Amino acid sequence: MKHFRSGQVTVASTAARCLVRHPPITDHFRKIDRDRLLGVMQVQGDDRHYFLALERVAERNCGGDPSHG
Repeated sequence: MKHFRSGQVTVASTAARCLVRHPPITDHFRKIDRDRLLGVMQVQGDDRHYFLALERVAERNCGGDPSHG
């Protein structure tokens, strides 16, 4: 488990959970394949669940140096 100032992250080989203290949010992630994650976010005190899909994008240079991509 990794701890951060605002919460903690638990990582397994195909799943992860992120807890945020303020506001109290729990995110659950499940690996779909090499480039995609499925997530669900729960906000304490809210009965709704928010689903999301994350997809890896190609890395690119954002530093303005054209010699690095």
